[in-house]
Amino acid sequence: MSIPPSVHAVLVSVAGLVRSAVPVGGGDVSQAARVETEAGAVFVKWAEGAAGQTYAAEAAGLAALASCAGEAGAELAVPSPL
Repeated sequence: MSIPPSVHAVLVSVAGLVRSAVPVGGGDVSQAARVETEAGAVFVKWAEGAAGQTYAAEAAGLAALASCAGEAGAELAVPSPL
């Protein structure tokens, strides 16, 4: 799978050498892949145009979930955006 150069550059800057990328299905708007890096496996998604502009809101939602993941004994694994 080919990752766009701009996405690849971000991955290298935060996770080191990109070893492989395997497509992951399930989304309608974004492309996604499981990417093996020097730092380990990461889930990466990207889109062009308006679809890619939703990621800041998604990151804010993940941060909100993470902030309450340990409340009231809840066990919730929340991914951390790069």
